[in-house]
Amino acid sequence: MFFTSLLGFAVEVVNAGHSGWNSRQLREIFAGELQNHRPDLVVLMVGTNDNLNSYNMVPLSEYRDNLTAMVVAAKAFGANVLLCEIPRVNEEMMSRRHKEGFFRRESAEKKVNNVNAIVAEVAKNQNVPLLATTKVLGASTSDAASLFRNTANSGTADGVHPTANGYFRFADAVAKRIRSEK
Repeated sequence: MFFTSLLGFAVEVVNAGHSGWNSRQLREIFAGELQNHRPDLVVLMVGTNDNLNSYNMVPLSEYRDNLTAMVVAAKAFGANVLLCEIPRVNEEMMSRRHKEGFFRRESAEKKVNNVNAIVAEVAKNQNVPLLATTKVLGASTSDAASLFRNTANSGTADGVHPTANGYFRFADAVAKRIRSEK
């Protein structure tokens, strides 16, 4: 897909994301994705499934290692990297979607904060820019104006995935960050 409206110049955007995957799974195919797509820039947001999906979790230490390895691989390939925080989620909706008691010891908000602390640490240690996705998208609420899918705006009690407007705001923030880094 080619886009020009957000950046002011033509860019090819390849969505190489894999819905539901964690960083362990992505790390396994990451070098191949770099070879297949030969990106100039990798926009990397990974960690929601690692730490908020009760069926696909990895320990935080492994998450840190996987994220670092992917950033190092992208840089070694010659690509620039933009790391993105994982977004906030709706605690109530998340608790209904996962194993009972999954958020008892640690809230979804705490899990998001833990992941985003690692993302910030890796960005700093690897000297790559960081996009504060939590500021761009705000809180995941249950009202129709939320930038996250919920019953009021999409008919589904999701609470974690952005709406079309949320994705547009995210893309706009990525474009602005790219322009600021040039």
